[in-house]
Amino acid sequence: MLALGLDYGQVTMVDETTGEVKWTVQALSEEFGTDPPSGVAMSPDGRFVASVGLHPEHWTLWDAATGALHMASARHDGTWGCICKGHPFLQEGCPVVAHTAGLHALAFSPCGQRLATGGRDSSVILWNAQTGKAEFRLQGHSRGVRSVCFSADGARLASGSLDL
Repeated sequence: MLALGLDYGQVTMVDETTGEVKWTVQALSEEFGTDPPSGVAMSPDGRFVASVGLHPEHWTLWDAATGALHMASARHDGTWGCICKGHPFLQEGCPVVAHTAGLHALAFSPCGQRLATGGRDSSVILWNAQTGKAEFRLQGHSRGVRSVCFSADGARLASGSLDL
């Protein structure tokens, strides 16, 4: 299977051997515009597709088989939380930190337990991919983070930026 981030804010899953489109979802709310996703990643076990966007600055996990929403970070009335299977959880177990500008990059850890996101706010945030909780923020870049990648054993995380 091949996950694609397309124009108009869509994420599409395609069978790479037949070219058949399995599903297409609208990745970004029309309230925030329909920019194409700035990053798409498949979980190591193939169960989830993650997407990130520049507007708004959130990530979304989709069920790879059906395209159904599994979990997403969200902001409501200025408060960050997560939406798990369509139900808002804006208190316990939800992100306590979030990116303050659009997202450029994401990567799953090799075990699939963590999701790293890199944003225009010059930070990398490591999320628990099972609960949606932000575990910590890494700072140190002077410009937006354009790429993130875990080492094969998951012990290290690399990030790339346009730092001078």
